[in-house]
Order: sequence, then C-alpha cells, then structure tokens
Amino acid sequence: MVVSSLAAAGIEQRTRIALFLDKSLELVVSIFAAHCIGCAYVPLDIESPAASINTLIEKIEPSAIITTPALRASLPKRSLS
Repeated sequence: MVVSSLAAAGIEQRTRIALFLDKSLELVVSIFAAHCIGCAYVPLDIESPAASINTLIEKIEPSAIITTPALRASLPKRSLS
C-alpha cells in the first residue's frame, strides 16, 4: 500500500523522502517501501526542535514527507508547503 501510494505521488528512483515517524511499524513499512521504489529516505527525529527539522528538510529537499495524522500537527508548518 505504501509503495503504491509513493508511486502514485510521483516518487521515483533516486529521489528523497523524509520519514517523520516514531519508532513503529509504519516506520519499518516506509523504509521497506523506499527500498522497493529505489528512493533514499531520511528519518527525522520527532523530538527535535522545529528549527532543526526545518533546516534538515531544506537541506535534503525531499519529494515527500511521510508521517501520521497524529504527528502531522507537530511537523513544522513551513515543511508542509
């Protein structure tokens, strides 16, 4: 399901995605999906300050950020544009 969702979103080989997830099954499934597609993934620490997360997102320029509805509220708003 995650693989098809990433593919439908236009995520391709050699692109980058950010994972804003806690240590959970969703994280493992998302890592596996990234490997299946051939894209790179960057796990973001959900406990990092918003400024640090924004800086990292600006540097890696991910094509997508994978998160959960519960964590989406704590993701810096600037990252969602």
